Amino acid sequence: MKRYLILLAACLLLNGCSLLKFSLDTGDTPLTREQINTRLTVRAFYKDFSLSVISTADSIYQSTDSLKLKLRAIEWKLRSTSICAQAAFGNIPEISLLNTWLLCSSMNLYMKDAPDSLLFAEYSPLARQCAASLDSQIVSIASKILSKERYAQMQAFVSQNTDPSVPPTFQDMTLRWINYIGASDSTYLHSTGSVAQSIADMSEKISGYSSQWGNELSWNKEMLDTWLDTGQTREEIRNRMDSLYRQFDRVVVVLEHTPQIADAALDDLNEQVTKILESLNASIDLAFADLGQQRTELQDFIDSQRVRLMAQTDSLAVHAVNTAMEALPSLLGRMLFYLTAALVVLFSIPFALGYLLGRARERRKKNDTPENRP
Repeated sequence: MKRYLILLAACLLLNGCSLLKFSLDTGDTPLTREQINTRLTVRAFYKDFSLSVISTADSIYQSTDSLKLKLRAIEWKLRSTSICAQAAFGNIPEISLLNTWLLCSSMNLYMKDAPDSLLFAEYSPLARQCAASLDSQIVSIASKILSKERYAQMQAFVSQNTDPSVPPTFQDMTLRWINYIGASDSTYLHSTGSVAQSIADMSEKISGYSSQWGNELSWNKEMLDTWLDTGQTREEIRNRMDSLYRQFDRVVVVLEHTPQIADAALDDLNEQVTKILESLNASIDLAFADLGQQRTELQDFIDSQRVRLMAQTDSLAVHAVNTAMEALPSLLGRMLFYLTAALVVLFSIPFALGYLLGRARERRKKNDTPENRP
């Protein structure tokens, strides 16, 4: 390790000399301009997708008094934006576009065919309009980014892999797409770009996932608050308390009469209290069960993404250092060769000039002798 540090310091010192400028290449193949444009466009669409779905879901939530529709609106924006984030922040730009297109197409077709009772009742047209608009936007983006041939291939692939009867879910279509177009795995899995591109990619992922995770936590809390703050739940608790109050009145009346009747009333009162407690426990367990499941899924997703990002970071750092160290011997050898050649040239020129001048002077002296004069 100390030897590597010494070599690296020597390279930095040599690089400071204006006559000995050089640069190290990491060996990774940078992404093309088309790939970078695809990545940026798809991730920008993810933001538009989230804003559109959240706005529509909040509008439905505020317009209805139905507990079922309120919870369904929250679940829609939570799941759809999470799926879109997984699709848009993929490593391969073209696959990210493909997965995002599949999500929009699946959501649009499912909402077109699903009855209002499975969506948002009288507010279903709002959701259908939102899904249709997002599907149209991603189609327009794909037609502008891809070539005509690749656009036609991807459009046919999306049509074949979209099931209108199933709600949209995230499925990584990388291998299926590679087999569909008849390409080799190395075409897509050879590189994630240069060092700078990989660092920018990780920064965008961390920022996007952080925002998404914050929204999901907020929406889970909103779902719990909505369930506990409904008129139906309050009415049920109020009825139970009224029943309990009537039972207390009966106890007072009964206690004024026979002990046998008082015992029967107390048993009935105990049964009512037990029902109230069971109802409250069941309500709380139901609310926290879904919240616990969402928290567990979110934690698993966060852990997997953190492990994957750390693995990419470690691999990138090790690869950059190893490549730099491998390039140093040949680079130093070439520098020594050029330096030696320069020294040879610099020292040989004066000797050659001196030799030629001496020869010329000898010839002149011979020509100036009396024997050679005319």
